[in-house]
Amino acid sequence: RVLFRSIKLAPSYKGTVCGLCGNFDHRSNNDFTTRDHMVVSSELDFGNSWKEAPTCPDVRDRKSVV
Repeated sequence: RVLFRSIKLAPSYKGTVCGLCGNFDHRSNNDFTTRDHMVVSSELDFGNSWKEAPTCPDVRDRKSVV
C-alpha cells in the first residue's frame, strides 16, 4: 500500500515552515531536518523525530510501516 499526499503552499510561506514536508526553501539537502533542528540522512530518524506523542513506538524498518 502506498500513500501519496501533495501539499501546495503560497510563495509567501517560502522558508517559514518545517516538518515532514520539508521547509520550502528549495534546498533539498536540508529537507530531513528533525524537530530538534538536526539534519539527518535516515528517513526513519527523520520521521520518528516528528512523532506527536512520545508513547508512539519508533518505526524501525520499512517493513514495519506497511
